[in-house]
Amino acid sequence: MATISLASDIKRVVKQLDSLQRKQVPYATALALNDVAFDARKAEQNAQRRYLDRPVRFTQSGFFVDKANKRKLTATITIPQNRWKYIRHQVEGGASTRQGAPHAIPLDPSVKNKFGGMPRNKTRTLKKRKGHFIAKSGSTNILFKRQGKQVTPLIAFKKTTMQTKKYPVWKAATRVVESKFKHAFDKRIAHALRTAR
Repeated sequence: MATISLASDIKRVVKQLDSLQRKQVPYATALALNDVAFDARKAEQNAQRRYLDRPVRFTQSGFFVDKANKRKLTATITIPQNRWKYIRHQVEGGASTRQGAPHAIPLDPSVKNKFGGMPRNKTRTLKKRKGHFIAKSGSTNILFKRQGKQVTPLIAFKKTTMQTKKYPVWKAATRVVESKFKHAFDKRIAHALRTAR
């Protein structure tokens, strides 16, 4: 799981308000934090499309906002574990080792889906087809397709793969928070003060 929290420093504004007006600050702060949190979430979704190779909808929708309120002046954006496990190695880099079934690495474009990955159960389906077989190449098992005299490698199976860092998670969100929070807070506090009773 990966998380970023948005808090606020509004001492600058509080000093300028009287005691009645100060009562509106927590409410306005919470609304501003939530405004910026949802903008930051959208920025991260856009960043995924920029850094990752055709991320699927499941990955794209994997940002959840825990909203702030006037008693909890922190908004949090989280990537839950069931999404994080798919992108962690593209964020952190390094070795990715499977404990159970090995990584299935597509070698031929014909086994890829429109997102650049492989459909679920693709390996199992191909193994059952006529002319498909698994053989070792060095220390790696490979699924081949035989068509006449032509033999094409389709999928390699490896317990461990090396990943390079591709996606600087929270970089886009941080940029949004730094550039938009002041404006969001000024807008929300102005509205709160106008409508305060």
